This record gives sequence, structure tokens and C-alpha cells, in this order.
Amino acid sequence: MLAIRWGFETQFPILFADLHDPLALGAWLYANITENSAGQAVWRFHAEGIRQAIVSGRNRERWEEIEQLGVPTLVVRGELSHDLPRDVFDRMLQSNRMIRGVEIAGAGHWVHSERHEPFVTAVREFTDSLL
Repeated sequence: MLAIRWGFETQFPILFADLHDPLALGAWLYANITENSAGQAVWRFHAEGIRQAIVSGRNRERWEEIEQLGVPTLVVRGELSHDLPRDVFDRMLQSNRMIRGVEIAGAGHWVHSERHEPFVTAVREFTDSLL
């Protein structure tokens, strides 16, 4: 039997607040969790490395880097995302003419899982526009 022992039990409602669709949550868990030899559910990826990357990526504002982007860039935001607030998304779009933005209705932060088809359509339209 698969026993979940990953240390996020109390944070689960916060971490997955944006996932309103049980199928999207299932897809996310399937992609990120695996069973180890002891039958425990563990992160498929190096959990500590992911935590460090999140912390270091958010330890300061990155507006200078955003303003200096010199290649066409697509930013996809879920309408219901708490991780990328609307005001930050708007500021990103205003900061650099190379950035195009798409907001996917009804999606939280995990846009690609929650609203797969609109996400794929947005990416295809963006890449097609570059040809």
C-alpha cells in the first residue's frame, strides 16, 4: 500500500489552493510523485533542490532581468492564480515589448494541467507568430 509521507500534510491546502479540478490535481500528483522501494510516496524530483530554487528565485525582485529580455517571450497566467497576481502580470507585459501575455480563464497556477487545451492553443499561436 502506498503511504504518503512527504511532510507537506499541513501545507497541502495552501500548496494546491489553485487546483479546482480534481483531474488536474491527479495529473499533477501523477507527474510529481513516485513510490520508493519502501512503498512510500516521495517526490519524483530532488525535493530539497526544488525548495532551494523556489526560495532563491523569489529572494528578490527580478524586474531588471524582465526589462532586459531580448527574445520573444510568452507569459501564461491562470485567471485564478495566486502565485502570479494580476498586477504583477500586467507590470511584466508593460515592462518589455518582447513579452506577450495570455490569461487562461478558469485556471489557477497550474494552467497546463488545469486547462490543457487552451494552454496548448496559446503556446501554438505564440510559436506560429514567430515563424
